[in-house]
Amino acid sequence: MTAGPSDWTDLKVEVKQAADGIVQLDLAGLLDWANYRKVDEELKRLFRENIFRLIINLAEVKTISTSGFGCFIAALHTAQKNNGNLVFVRVPKDLQEVFDILGLTKLLTFAETEQEAVAKLKQPTA
Repeated sequence: MTAGPSDWTDLKVEVKQAADGIVQLDLAGLLDWANYRKVDEELKRLFRENIFRLIINLAEVKTISTSGFGCFIAALHTAQKNNGNLVFVRVPKDLQEVFDILGLTKLLTFAETEQEAVAKLKQPTA
């Protein structure tokens, strides 16, 4: 389902198994201060289940606030501390530009497709 204008004030989070030990979060809508906790709580739940290799699909995300970026940075720290990682996939061009401007492309991992993201997550961590 594609997020339309009436859905932009809401955030949808769908979780699915991407590969053995790798989970994908498909996000749709607006990730801001009012609803970033949806993503934060889902990430914390996965971490409690010892899942630290995650794909974050942003294809249907319209905008991300500083709260959303902060949520991702905190999750990245937790994942890496546990030999995992986050890979962001299908990032819309306008959001990719924001990641670039904030300097996050040097910190975060990106992939064009889910298959590429899985391959990156299967690589041994340094």
